[in-house]
Amino acid sequence: MTLNRCRIARPPSLLAAGYHRSYDRPGRRARPPCRLVTVSDTRRVVGGQEACHRARMPDRLDLVTRRDLLRGTLGTAAALAGGGLIAACVSPGGPTGVASPGASLPPPETTTVRFVSPAACDPPTALAKKFLLEEGFTDIQYVTVPVTTTEWLTADKADFHSGYGNLIAANVDIGLPIVALAGIHPGCFEIFAAPGISTIKDLRGKTIAVNAKNVSDQFYGYFSILLAYIGMDPRTDVNFMEIGPNVNALRDAFVDGRSQAFIAPAASGPQLRRNPKNPGTVILDTTMDKPWSQYYCCQLVANGDWARRYPVATKRVTRAVLRAADLV
Repeated sequence: MTLNRCRIARPPSLLAAGYHRSYDRPGRRARPPCRLVTVSDTRRVVGGQEACHRARMPDRLDLVTRRDLLRGTLGTAAALAGGGLIAACVSPGGPTGVASPGASLPPPETTTVRFVSPAACDPPTALAKKFLLEEGFTDIQYVTVPVTTTEWLTADKADFHSGYGNLIAANVDIGLPIVALAGIHPGCFEIFAAPGISTIKDLRGKTIAVNAKNVSDQFYGYFSILLAYIGMDPRTDVNFMEIGPNVNALRDAFVDGRSQAFIAPAASGPQLRRNPKNPGTVILDTTMDKPWSQYYCCQLVANGDWARRYPVATKRVTRAVLRAADLV
């Protein structure tokens, strides 16, 4: 069985000068490291509204929609898997609710599959249930565990989860049996910062609440990537304050002033904007700002032991989730 390896997105050199959301300054242009697909300047950008977020990049820089990203992944997956096996996950005309007849797979080795209950930014794993039934699964479970910890894997509570790239890489690095199968969607969070902070460099000496001070925590991990890239040491230049595995607690620490920055995933951003006590502004929006908007954010991951034990079932789960993602 061949499994995809994820490529971790790296920040642009623009961060070295103190990252700010204004990419299109005269004489300076940030082009993503790889060209995915070229679309019309008036096409809807991932995460935005067509009336508000028209493409304004000079020389028609490459933009990518959610559907284009998914189709690009399927092409790569098909090549790695040996042809038409995964290419049939999505039909050329979009999801039809019926698997392509060209994708012949044996029945799954098990009819039971367990997912971590999805976060708000990952509806495909919840929407995949109807497709999982079509793939031959009869017992589909959604398990409630802290989404930012590895308890689902280390305690064998679930078989599949979604995770950010740095979390996946960190877990692989320490020897946990985790494998990345496919990208689900591009950027899905925003960084809110307290007044007086307009760049990542301005976080020097500030206090930031995180779930845990290790790179398996996606919040600490992502802040560490940003800080290290511009020459700051996340261990000494920023005071990270551990809150525990609770996103709402991180938001509350930002609102009441104990934390000077907050990563708002998915629905947390709009909720924070509507909060009259919100003290900050957005300094990074990964749904719109390049290169983050051009890279996968959350990815489908599996317990590596489960994937090796049930290779056909793993392929069927991957296909079901990608078909669901094409609906979002």
